[in-house]
Amino acid sequence: MTPIDYSVRRETLSRTERQVGAPRASRCGVVSSPHMHPRAPRYQIGKTIFLYLYQSPQVNFYATTTYACLVTTAERVNTIAMSSVLIVGCGVMGLSSAIALAERGHKVVAMDSFPVPSPWSAACDFNKIIRTEYTDKLYTELSVAALDEWRHSPVYNHTFKECGRILITPENHEGRREFERLSIANLQAIGGGKYIEYYKGGEQLGGKFKVLSHNSVKDSTEIKWNPESGLAHAANALRSAHARAEQLGVTFVFGDAGRVVATYTENGTVYVISADGSKRTADQVLLSAGAATGYLVDLGQQQSATGLFITHIKLTPQEYEKYKDIPVVFDGEMLDTFSLQIQLPTSSRLHCRVSEPQTTLMIHLESTIRNRFLATKMIIPTTPFLWMDMTRQDGSYPNTFQI
Repeated sequence: MTPIDYSVRRETLSRTERQVGAPRASRCGVVSSPHMHPRAPRYQIGKTIFLYLYQSPQVNFYATTTYACLVTTAERVNTIAMSSVLIVGCGVMGLSSAIALAERGHKVVAMDSFPVPSPWSAACDFNKIIRTEYTDKLYTELSVAALDEWRHSPVYNHTFKECGRILITPENHEGRREFERLSIANLQAIGGGKYIEYYKGGEQLGGKFKVLSHNSVKDSTEIKWNPESGLAHAANALRSAHARAEQLGVTFVFGDAGRVVATYTENGTVYVISADGSKRTADQVLLSAGAATGYLVDLGQQQSATGLFITHIKLTPQEYEKYKDIPVVFDGEMLDTFSLQIQLPTSSRLHCRVSEPQTTLMIHLESTIRNRFLATKMIIPTTPFLWMDMTRQDGSYPNTFQI
């Protein structure tokens, strides 16, 4: 197979510079996305953008990241000279690619271990932050286009709540301040960010948002309010994308038949083998398997695992009524990296298996986190946190845990 050039703004790069870096968490759109090398080339297929992860003379297929935001871009791409595409993975990247290719008349088959949304998908979730401030200029353009889709697309607008986002930046967090400065500059350079408001200290914050009037934010702290942000119900967005893909004639294969366990090349043709023993191929094979991509192709040192923890608080009915319309709060005073969101109960439960369980979240950190909440005086939780099985009561560590 001949590589397809989807390039919109491609740089001349060496083979090494096309490597992709370690995964990180991203809040653009509806799904977490792997970290990319700062000069990794980006490719577009209509409503998706992905990074060129892997190709060799022996295995000519494309492994993609979930870097897409289910967005429409203003830039056009060249006609794709192919007739059939096999997509492995039905998360954000797989579904958005399936839709874009089907809209262009290509025959698309998409495979996954589970029906959409997969319970193991990062996008099988409620609370994904939609924002437009990024230090990467292309990502900024995508996020602005994505926001328009979230607002107006009949496929996605019912899954989006534009509640706005508050950024609380301590004076001594120079790195965070620089990140926000560059991000807002990128946004304003393309005509965005017109409604961002700037405040100083907790008193001004409380004056703007009465629900946060009892905060303990320092007077020297920078505060930014961008009303053009919000939350997307990620799992429902995937369901809508799946329905749209089916309308366009995309064929879906789930279960053991859709669970790809191996790939190989024979006489220049790429095949994927499923758990039930079946074998499939197409003119082009697109891997969008997220963190599982390394099981199907050798990514070398291009992929590594990182982690974070999420705390859920069970609110009383009175607390819920008080805070239900609160914006997303990104508070650098509370934790080095912290976002506060009011979510549906039990909607974002993470299921994890850990190779080194002794490195999971220690049970004593519950009191640490609770004290952080108390220090801010924004929310004073009086009911238990909703995690379970993080560490056994006897102090031993399970090899699985659930948040």
